[in-house]
Amino acid sequence: MKRHALSTRLWHWVNALSLIVLFMSELNISNAHRYLYWGEWGFAPDQAWLHVWRFPGWATIPGYYSLAAARDWHVLFAWVFALSLLLFMLAALLNGHFRRDIVTGWRDWRPGAVWRDIRAHLRASGLPDDGTKLVSFHDLVTPDSEGLIEVAVTYDGTTEPIDDLYIRLVPEHTEAFLPVPREYEELPLILRVYDALEAWTDARPGVMCTGHPYEIYPGTGARFDVAYPVVS
Repeated sequence: MKRHALSTRLWHWVNALSLIVLFMSELNISNAHRYLYWGEWGFAPDQAWLHVWRFPGWATIPGYYSLAAARDWHVLFAWVFALSLLLFMLAALLNGHFRRDIVTGWRDWRPGAVWRDIRAHLRASGLPDDGTKLVSFHDLVTPDSEGLIEVAVTYDGTTEPIDDLYIRLVPEHTEAFLPVPREYEELPLILRVYDALEAWTDARPGVMCTGHPYEIYPGTGARFDVAYPVVS
């Protein structure tokens, strides 16, 4: 297993310590006035919308009630947290980490790039990476509008989600599909394929679409198919 660099691990631990101290000192500050107000005014208890309980000493920094000391701790570690973030950003710019590993371009969000990331995760989990590729559309996508799409690879076996990669269990289902002719693969002509498939399902009593449309790669005698999950 690849480990993070020592500097990265130290930075994470400094952040963790800073957040813990910020949180526990804030609990001590909260004990000074245990009421929350809505809007731009309020001080009297009867004007509060929430009465916060008093936090015990073991949960606060310092371990006894002192508003002045709690503020000192809070401000000190706010500076530690802010400076560590600033140093990380400067180091990431200087060593190329920001450009190489953080910044994304439009090519990184294309389905092909996402499929490569999914297949790499499947291979790392010891699973075959040659499953069917799917692109699901959760919103209307036209030449004039953008929408949310989902890129997936089917597989058999067990793996765990990581970062922004999710796992979905899909029950067995029936789908209506149309192979997409090469001359209809791009917008706006691809929309005619979707319209034809919807017209086919609408014209058949008892057949009903049960979800969003999706594209299947490779297709049936075509580069890809357009499909809808249906019940009949």
